[in-house]
Amino acid sequence: MQTPWIRFSAEVVFEERQDIRDAIIEKSVIVNALYKTMRDNPIFKVFYLKDIEGWMTNLGHVKGLKQRDEFAKPIHFKF
Repeated sequence: MQTPWIRFSAEVVFEERQDIRDAIIEKSVIVNALYKTMRDNPIFKVFYLKDIEGWMTNLGHVKGLKQRDEFAKPIHFKF
């Protein structure tokens, strides 16, 4: 049985530019349906993640569980 999971941390950067909000409203059917008549609604926030770092692993490496060869080794990533 595979039980993969991911844990990461990042800095969240909020983007206040209206041109970006308008582009998202135009490109996304779901967002368009929700905000096309409320383009300046303060509840609609645009953000991106910066300095992402984390691990992809599975429960084969959790303390207390028997180590098994078929479990993948943890993979560290950083963007």
